[in-house]
Amino acid sequence: MSAWPLRIGLCCLACLAATMDARGADDGQAGAFGQALDARKGAIVVPASAEFRALPLTIECRVRLLGKEQYNILVANEPKSSATHWEIFTTPGDGVLHAYVPGRMPDHVHTSAAIADGQWHWVVMTIEPNRIRLFVDGVETAGQESTVVNDMTIEGPLAIGSLAEGGFECNGLIDEVRISKVLRSPDAVPSGELSADDSTIGLWHFTADALGKDASSLSRDGQRKARQIAFTDSGIEIPGGMSADLQPLPPAEDAAPLRMAVAKLADRLNLKSIRVESIPDAALREWSYDFEWMGKKEYPEHRPGGPDAEKLKREVYDPHALIWESDNGPLGTVLRRAGALADALADDSPCRADLQALRDSAPAPGTDGYKPHYLAACAIRRQLALGNPLLDFDAILFVARGTFEGSVRSNPETADPQGGHFVTQYFGFNALPGGGLFIVKNYKTQPEIVNVLADSVVGNGRLKGRKLDYGAFATPDLSFDGRTIVFAWTENSEHKWIQSKKTCFHLFKVNVDGSNLVQLTDGAYNDFSPCWLPDGRIAFVSERRGGYIRCFAAYLKVRSYTLFSMNADGSDIVPLSYFETSEWNPSVNNDGQLVYTRWDYVDRENCLGTRFWISNPDGTNPRAPHGNYPHPYHTFPDHQPWKVENGREWDSRFGAPLVEMSIRAIPDSPLYIFTAAPHHGSIYGSLCMLDLRREDDGHMNQIRRVTPDEPFPETEMPGRRHYKYGTPWPLNGDFYLCNVWENLALVDRFGNKEVLCDLRSMPCAQDERLRLVNPIPLRARAAPPVIPPKVRAKSNENAPSATIAVMNVYDSDLPFPEGVRIQWIRVVQNIPKTNHAMGEPMIGYERENTPRIPLGIVPVEEDGSAFFEAPVAKQLIFQALDENFMAVQSMRSSAFVHPGERLTCAGCHEKTQSAPQRETKPLALRRPPSKLQPECGPVEPVSYYRQIKPIFDGKCLPCHREKNKGPQDMSYEALKEGYTFWFSGAMFTDMTTAYSGIHGGSRTIPGRFGARACAIGQAMLSETHRKNVSPEDRHQVIQWLDCNSLRLGSYIREAAQLKGELVWPCMDVDPANVQGIDGTEPGLKHNFWHENTYGPHTVLFSEHAHDRIGILNKAGEIVWEYSMPHPQDVWMLPNGHILAAYYQGVREITRDKEIVWEYRTEKPNEIPNCQPLPDGNVMIGIVGECRLIEVNPKGEIVHQVQLSTTEKTPHAQFRFCRKTPEGTYLVPFTAEGAVREYDRDGNVIREFPHRPMPVCALRLENGNTLISADRAVTEYDRDGNVVWELREHDIPDIEIGAPAGIHRLDNGNTLVCNWNTRDTGDKNGAHILEVTDDKRVVWQVTGTHIGQVAQCRILAEE
Repeated sequence: MSAWPLRIGLCCLACLAATMDARGADDGQAGAFGQALDARKGAIVVPASAEFRALPLTIECRVRLLGKEQYNILVANEPKSSATHWEIFTTPGDGVLHAYVPGRMPDHVHTSAAIADGQWHWVVMTIEPNRIRLFVDGVETAGQESTVVNDMTIEGPLAIGSLAEGGFECNGLIDEVRISKVLRSPDAVPSGELSADDSTIGLWHFTADALGKDASSLSRDGQRKARQIAFTDSGIEIPGGMSADLQPLPPAEDAAPLRMAVAKLADRLNLKSIRVESIPDAALREWSYDFEWMGKKEYPEHRPGGPDAEKLKREVYDPHALIWESDNGPLGTVLRRAGALADALADDSPCRADLQALRDSAPAPGTDGYKPHYLAACAIRRQLALGNPLLDFDAILFVARGTFEGSVRSNPETADPQGGHFVTQYFGFNALPGGGLFIVKNYKTQPEIVNVLADSVVGNGRLKGRKLDYGAFATPDLSFDGRTIVFAWTENSEHKWIQSKKTCFHLFKVNVDGSNLVQLTDGAYNDFSPCWLPDGRIAFVSERRGGYIRCFAAYLKVRSYTLFSMNADGSDIVPLSYFETSEWNPSVNNDGQLVYTRWDYVDRENCLGTRFWISNPDGTNPRAPHGNYPHPYHTFPDHQPWKVENGREWDSRFGAPLVEMSIRAIPDSPLYIFTAAPHHGSIYGSLCMLDLRREDDGHMNQIRRVTPDEPFPETEMPGRRHYKYGTPWPLNGDFYLCNVWENLALVDRFGNKEVLCDLRSMPCAQDERLRLVNPIPLRARAAPPVIPPKVRAKSNENAPSATIAVMNVYDSDLPFPEGVRIQWIRVVQNIPKTNHAMGEPMIGYERENTPRIPLGIVPVEEDGSAFFEAPVAKQLIFQALDENFMAVQSMRSSAFVHPGERLTCAGCHEKTQSAPQRETKPLALRRPPSKLQPECGPVEPVSYYRQIKPIFDGKCLPCHREKNKGPQDMSYEALKEGYTFWFSGAMFTDMTTAYSGIHGGSRTIPGRFGARACAIGQAMLSETHRKNVSPEDRHQVIQWLDCNSLRLGSYIREAAQLKGELVWPCMDVDPANVQGIDGTEPGLKHNFWHENTYGPHTVLFSEHAHDRIGILNKAGEIVWEYSMPHPQDVWMLPNGHILAAYYQGVREITRDKEIVWEYRTEKPNEIPNCQPLPDGNVMIGIVGECRLIEVNPKGEIVHQVQLSTTEKTPHAQFRFCRKTPEGTYLVPFTAEGAVREYDRDGNVIREFPHRPMPVCALRLENGNTLISADRAVTEYDRDGNVVWELREHDIPDIEIGAPAGIHRLDNGNTLVCNWNTRDTGDKNGAHILEVTDDKRVVWQVTGTHIGQVAQCRILAEE
């Protein structure tokens, strides 16, 4: 290979990018009748109107949807939180049309019309008081009786091509939208533009000169809201696009008149406690702002809703934090709360007398002297608050941090891609450049702000010698001795969803004086939320585990992150959690345990969970003693609704915190403080107090509101907004440091708050999107006790293996069915999502179902105890089985076991408030641990097509058809309702609605689960089926039903799974040791089982930099080499010899470098490739002659295929050709940019899309074709569709030369030889790289000891 074709490829790429940029300048596209709205580039947002919700209503639109990977929103009115909201949309994966109307019952109208097919369709929805109908192309596709049960409106605009609040958008074109206040007949498809009449309340033609103009008489013109999309250089759309330019704060109120008013009144009333000169301007402005807003909800136009007064009275932590009717205005409120503060502090200063003087002289509200009295009361309150003896520290550590979700002023309605989601908020590319790590001194008087890193230089690692005076900061923590800060920082400079070392958060530590700045972590994954542990290690949150969140459409790649820990120098990084979804904000409680937030939605609605979790500091024994199971537990027809309002059922999360973030223990107290935060939003919300000593009622019994002025996000006011409070640091149960909007403040239980440091005073650029957050007193604090580790240390491999013990399976908070005897426990592995698009592929009946592997069963003793060897480093679900191997109870959460851990469970969903009482040792613990017994043959993932379809097709259906009984169609889709058992995932609010049906709720009910609770399972126990279905087949079907009746067992290779082939998941599984029992072989070599199959590998390679072939061992050392001129293809033969193509020949050599045989050609011909064939022959490609030949071991030509190409230069004709298992030949014509497939006679039978500089083409086991070309690696299916592609923006930390040799490994990863690369700046010149299916680089070979690698082969251990 030479470098000149690379220059051609780069030129072509540049031209392509320029074309894409030019094409992206338009806002519209050709429509059905003229111009159309290109919703890929943005939506049209029309001002709110009551007419858009008045009935009857007809909505008509012409649409051409170009993709079905995501939700496509056609038209939507008002936010989803409004009961009068309606929307027309298609679902991801299938592109099927639906409507959503949350204020009606049922709240969904479903069709089977798949309209995301690239064709124009006429879509109509009519809404009547009691009926909704959907039409496609003049044909009614759904008609649903639908009753209004809630008409509470939350005002919002009409949106065409997105939701009203943003978020989900539309991949396609929309034309001719008309809304009418009558029922129109949709029978005929219009042949031209629509017209307006007296019934038309909106009509949009999307003309080129006025895209949002309303052509009706009402002139309801819409504004284009651009989609937040940035573009890579290759023209690929990437979410992002928010500006990183400075957005200044609005002008500040002049504090001088406020100060003068306080001074005059203090002088007139002789208020001795007021020191006007020590009051910061920020405090005066804050008081003046509060004067206008006290007792009101701030920014109500964007944040409507809230609880009623009686609910607040029941749930408030302290009644003083409420507004009392007797206050008679803000002055009265401040005087009352300041008095309560004085009482709490037992204050005997002049403050009490001064407060009384203000009470005695208080003017009436609205008079001239009222506000000065109020300001003076605030000044006295501040004096009291800052005199608190708990403020025995002189400085506070904090960070200034922002995200691209902006602020409540500049971007009041946020979106997931901006960081407006509780997962995406911590992605480095969503971090707003700016801010910093700061200490505020003298915060009680005139604050002095110090930039901790002003003079710091990184002392190690990739950033050695640099200052961190750019990028963005997050999540600091201070060591217990008060000397060392650990924090997260990213180099990110723009808003573009590209995951790289420069756009991810990494952890650093520094002394409080700015010395010894050290980088602790690095890589293309976010590390953040560090937390010092009592033993000196650091817990933190990281994406290193891999996996994705299950509920995002294809356009967003949302990685999951979980807990890890490391030594204080960044070494020995180990997982604390093997959970499959995300975890946040670890802190240490008073007992030395780790408390954190976990998003637990296994088999449940995707906004469930996300509450308080607690574990040992090594991650063992994680528990959820609060809030994980809201009511109702189930949604079978006989369930008891938690609440019905206006005819709609609500679960017990509503009116309670949806998410609990920033959880911290109150010093010397059993209480915890946390932020009631949003799911669709960031870390801020309303502060609450948690008391785990109270019984958990699934609602508010354990919770009290500390800041009742701020309603709970999403359960009391809309999501995707900005919220007021956050990041609390408790001084005790009454006083807390936190952020209030963008400023740092001291807040107390009585409702008082005093600003301590404000954004306007910051020495950094004062971007209004920044907040001052994570305040920490700069002082030493007592370290909690050190809990000894329960995990086997890597240095002690001879320590006992992990086990699991259940004391009494019958110990349950819900009774088991009477007379049921539990004989077995089934251990099922839950598999994390390994690709990013929701419902792709459909694992089960619900889009967010996950694969399962039944690892085995163990016996249960007569006393209900069990003791068994533990699978480790896997997410586990335990099921209690009866004598028929049917699950009586199952987890709707998960557990995991660390190597060496002795996990003990009291029972099965036992009560968390009481400890079990036993007088004797459980029977199971009197013997060695049981071994996990495979249940239904080999241990494999659950799969309908591999395990169940053969039974149904071969045994059940013939009998059903013969007797004309039972289901006549037992396809997977036909068995969805009534026959099978499965849990629904569902979107937010749908846990108890028609969407979930009987598959909702938050947990399982003993005896009403799996095979026991569905028609097929019950039929398996009938006398007829016991006679006609073998015990083995019956057991297999029961296991399937108990494991959520799943369709597939892995997220990859769907086509192979549909054929019944075994496909292993590519996370948390080593096929060589599927059960993963601790102490068995092969053991857990790294942190996760899937890493057992990753590199480093031993590699045979060919390279031009040194004109040789060679072998690299796992340490990257060259252990064997052989010189050859310009070697290309290289193979390890079964006999241990090496076959290699070089400049003008092919040679087989021994490891002793002896030539076994050789085939040569003459100049100007060259030989770029060779391939050993199953029949012992060798296929050789010869350029110049432009032919393929097959030679036998004697060197005789036994077959040849003549090729043709327009390229005359031999060297540029083709590269790595391959003969396929079908006997055809794949030929990449490098200069021509073509890849063709030839039959044995030399006829072209297929041609792939032209791409610059194809180098290698090979046929995969699944029948697809993998091609390296155009600086990318692309997988095409048999129909020519791109099913997988690796491009530069997918691996931005790698300097791409030209992908040459490529291979698909047994573990599903792709191996790429990166020809002619080199290290450039922050990019690695990886000569060989291993990339996962989700495009993570998990192994690479770098360095100057090799170069210009053309081809390589992974060698087996032997």
